[in-house]
Amino acid sequence: MSRIVKGALAAERAGAFVGSVDSFTERYPEAAAVMGALVRAERDKRVAGDKFRSVPTFAFDKLYGCPDRERGLVVYVPAGVDAGRKITIHVGGVAPGEGRHNCRNYIIVEEGASAFVEVRYAGGLCACGRLAEIWVGRGASLETVTFFDGDDSAADITGTTVAECAEESSFRSTLIASGTRSFTDNTKVILSGAGASAHVNGIALGRGDGRAECNTVVEHAVPDTSSRQLFRMVADDSSRLSFNGCIYVAHGADRTEAYQQNNNVVLTDTARVTALPQLEIYADDVKCSHGSTVGKLSEEAVFYMRQRGIPESEARRLQIEGFVGEVLADIGDMALVEEISEKTGLTR
Repeated sequence: MSRIVKGALAAERAGAFVGSVDSFTERYPEAAAVMGALVRAERDKRVAGDKFRSVPTFAFDKLYGCPDRERGLVVYVPAGVDAGRKITIHVGGVAPGEGRHNCRNYIIVEEGASAFVEVRYAGGLCACGRLAEIWVGRGASLETVTFFDGDDSAADITGTTVAECAEESSFRSTLIASGTRSFTDNTKVILSGAGASAHVNGIALGRGDGRAECNTVVEHAVPDTSSRQLFRMVADDSSRLSFNGCIYVAHGADRTEAYQQNNNVVLTDTARVTALPQLEIYADDVKCSHGSTVGKLSEEAVFYMRQRGIPESEARRLQIEGFVGEVLADIGDMALVEEISEKTGLTR
């Protein structure tokens, strides 16, 4: 289930709400009216066969209509409120063979408000699905960091996020996935207001026989919006990693600026990375690009560092740290960046 770890008290003192779905709908019935609307719209697109504008089908096969709303949480930031310090939500799961745990979380940031929300998945959990709906109001800003640092027993973990950004809003999302047998993340961002911007970033670190899959769709629905996607993946041992990302520019969404980059490093001959960057453009006067690379660590750089007394294992770790550093640098909490680096082995 989802529970608040820290940050809720400071947020509530600032005027925000962090709590259960039932409490939220009772206290803020008008704000709660939007809950479920994004998922219903995505499901309708899927039924209509609009494959590029909807997040992957299996996400809704597993999660849509799940009855476990009471296990979810709501972060609600009223207009003009700064929620203050980071709010951390902990997502738990079930032990192997004990069924499946699904939960829904909602983040509503109204006009001119701001918030920073971190979502942590517990290590060792299994059969866990989290569906998040996010609304970023006019002129509002929201940053989210989803961090999964699992172990070899963690499996069948699915996270799905659908976010809508109004005019002049800013949404920044970062995924960190490390060390799990089976992890899938689906992120759909709809830029529905002029001047809206989104950064959708991620790091996946595969080891053992783990599998990690990152699926993204950024939809530019109106003119004058911008987005940036940056994903870095490192596959070790016999792991399998994949990135499936799409930029969708709707009819009439002129003056869109959208960039997508996926870079991957394969550390062994048995590891595999699959990349599928996509552009769907139905407007004129746009600036859009996408690209993907797959390669290995620079043996020349490793040799150079070893010549200067740096052990080979440390030289390789330093290269990986530098490789993913651009994604980490985009996170607006340096203490969290240091913790992520330490827990994922990027720093000693």
